[in-house]
Amino acid sequence: MSKIMIAVVSLMLVSVVVIAFGGQVAGGIEQMLLSLHGQQGSHGSHGAGHTKDSDAEQARSRALRDGWPDTPVGLVASGWVEAFSEGEDAMREFIENNQTEASLAERSMDKRIETYHMLHDRFGSLMFGSIVESNPEELTVAVLAEDASSNRFVFTVEEEPPHKLMMVRVFAQGHGHGGNPGTH
Repeated sequence: MSKIMIAVVSLMLVSVVVIAFGGQVAGGIEQMLLSLHGQQGSHGSHGAGHTKDSDAEQARSRALRDGWPDTPVGLVASGWVEAFSEGEDAMREFIENNQTEASLAERSMDKRIETYHMLHDRFGSLMFGSIVESNPEELTVAVLAEDASSNRFVFTVEEEPPHKLMMVRVFAQGHGHGGNPGTH
């Protein structure tokens, strides 16, 4: 079979995966298939030429693909959920780079990570569900936990650029008892 035929069949497989999984796993498969054929995919590489701007653009693309609003608060909230699901190191880095100075001064990193562990133990990995309400500086979303429960998260960012995160409020789905508000 010629390289062209293999490439066509491989890209058809990627299309099927994109349709079946809503694009969530296709990026990695696309990268793998394209690299087998000596090509570079749309995600670029983490080698030379990998910049902070390309990281931001890739994060924005993932957020929009997953349904987050294309607003500063939407992109910050998407980054928070992604970091939350990746683990403590990612969450720590996200907080250091995206939380307002005033907010960081109010609560120590140790307390924030303690809260993170408590929330992660309760919810596991998170996934965007739907937009409940969207304003320029505040976004309320339904976020799905590993147990498929839908929980309300409210993200508040600064009005002015760089729109750093001021607060996250969590209203966990109770078991017939209403929400459980919490802050992070």
